[in-house]
Amino acid sequence: MSIYTKVQLEKYADTLIWGLTTARPGSARYDTVLVRCDLEGRELGEVVHRKLVQAGRNVVFRFMPSPRLERDFYEFSDEGQRAFLPAGEKELFGALNGNIYITAPASLTHLKGIDTRRQAQVAITRKTLRDIMTKNEERGKFGWTLCTYPTAELARQARLSVKEYARQIARACFLDEKNPAKKWAEVYKNSTAIKKWLNGLNIDVIRTESRSMDLEVKMGEMRKFLGISGHNIPSFEIFTSPETNSWPTRCSTRTMAANTATATWPSAVPTRTPTRAPSRSSRRKRKRSSATTARPCTGT
Repeated sequence: MSIYTKVQLEKYADTLIWGLTTARPGSARYDTVLVRCDLEGRELGEVVHRKLVQAGRNVVFRFMPSPRLERDFYEFSDEGQRAFLPAGEKELFGALNGNIYITAPASLTHLKGIDTRRQAQVAITRKTLRDIMTKNEERGKFGWTLCTYPTAELARQARLSVKEYARQIARACFLDEKNPAKKWAEVYKNSTAIKKWLNGLNIDVIRTESRSMDLEVKMGEMRKFLGISGHNIPSFEIFTSPETNSWPTRCSTRTMAANTATATWPSAVPTRTPTRAPSRSSRRKRKRSSATTARPCTGT
């Protein structure tokens, strides 16, 4: 039984092709596009394949290994096999203009117990192919997008029924809209305006403040706000990253009532509402709750 209706599958495929052409403007007839698809996402993969062929693209279609195939490889292969790249792979990836990946895992735990060093060896081997795609993307010759197709395993891990999990993906991807691709184009246009506004603020410091934390991170001179580029379906994130050579300019935890939190170095820097660095006088004037106190971060 199909998870989505034929109409929804058509709309989902149209959305993915919108993402691909948005990620790489200027795509043309006879471009080479790789479609990679987990077996569980076959229905969507077939529709995407048909639409790409109808649009005049040269399509290379590949199903991803099943959980059994993948586990057997990692469990029984030796170092030489894990360092193997099939003949012609570099040439293929160097000639690609696009890549669509439909992730639809039948299992998320099938590699449990496998030595992670084995997985790292394969990742290092295949990094050669990723580097080729990255270089071509920087040159404007390559673009990519990806999506998630609902499976029983994904629903189980989310503690939802497959029907509810599929419904949430459909809603996030606007599959119930008359024209999802047009809706995504509107989201893209709006996000482009927001990114332009953010990048025009010349932000020096981003401050994240909540009931339990107070963090300031200095922005690098060359940092920009990015996001919603067609690469991920769905995606609504606008993001940036801090200066790599500087420590946070302000980092503290706060004591809530009788509970005292221990200051720890953040494993990831959140980027919420951007602000200019407030002056010392404005900081003193800022009213703080009587239930909170600030502790300096030790940076350890």
